Amino acid sequence: MRKIGLMGGTFDPIHIAHVEIAKYARGQYGLDEVIFMTSGSPPHKKGKNVTDAEIRLEMTRLAIDGISGFTASDYEVNKSEYSYSVNTLKWLREQYPDAEIYFLIGEDSLDYIDKWYCPKEILELCVVLVYPRKSMDSLRRTLSEKQSLLGGDIRIIDAPVYDISSTLIRERIAAGDDVSDMLDKRVYEYIKDNDLYRGEANEG
Repeated sequence: MRKIGLMGGTFDPIHIAHVEIAKYARGQYGLDEVIFMTSGSPPHKKGKNVTDAEIRLEMTRLAIDGISGFTASDYEVNKSEYSYSVNTLKWLREQYPDAEIYFLIGEDSLDYIDKWYCPKEILELCVVLVYPRKSMDSLRRTLSEKQSLLGGDIRIIDAPVYDISSTLIRERIAAGDDVSDMLDKRVYEYIKDNDLYRGEANEG
């Protein structure tokens, strides 16, 4: 049976940790493909200043270009309504009816997954793979709590804790700092060429 990973995010911008974590997940769980899903209108970003979806999608494509088994999808970008994970997972199941679906999220997302739209249905549609944002110990505690609350199959991605975030990158660019070590070279050049994040840092 094929194993399909879904790595969703605002990707504003996508950074090296996103890609490296997907590599860890692919290796650890034998994923045949990892689909990077750039969100169109993420409900948790409502009212915040988020970079145009087509720009974020292009940065995602640049970041994974040439990596075997990694693909970028425009499914959510092309939707006019909010991008709820449960609906994306249903669509993915239709595309890959005979595959196992693995949903990659961060520890910070796991913290409030019970507040998501249809969380129990999400856990019925896929295996949730979680990467650490604080520490492995805190992730294990959170995973145990959420699994007791919601059930489902939630597993840990054995990856380092990366001290990188899109928010930090935007803030550092706005301050005129060098962020080349946090981004794929092609993404870094795209940001410079298009003068992104130079003004006041976005809240997205």
